[in-house]
Amino acid sequence: MTAPASIQYRDLRKWPYVVTADFNQQLPQDLIPFANIAEQYVSLSASGVLCLKRGYAWNGATCAIDTPAFMTPSGVHDALYQLMYQKHLALSSRVYVDRLLRDMCLDHGMSWFRAQYVYAAVRMAGGAFIRP
Repeated sequence: MTAPASIQYRDLRKWPYVVTADFNQQLPQDLIPFANIAEQYVSLSASGVLCLKRGYAWNGATCAIDTPAFMTPSGVHDALYQLMYQKHLALSSRVYVDRLLRDMCLDHGMSWFRAQYVYAAVRMAGGAFIRP
């Protein structure tokens, strides 16, 4: 089995992490938009490729400890929440975004129990981060 791609990042203070090299992630069918979305540091193509551009900053885990198994999933999750907050993606996408976080955590080697804990936390509290 091939190891999943990982974001290259460096640690900051205000936003703890910043992408140091462009990162692409193919999203599942449920999250593919009808048209391309392009922001300064995040883009999502109509073919479902999410790109976190060099310079994209995110805060890592809000409800959990930042570990290598959580860095890439949390970056993708935060970018997708940002697109929902900016109304590029429907708020109804949230359930799929949260499932993607859980699945990516498992792919990156997180234990099943911890991935379920992370999923439960974002399902319970995540909605507060996408309402303008």
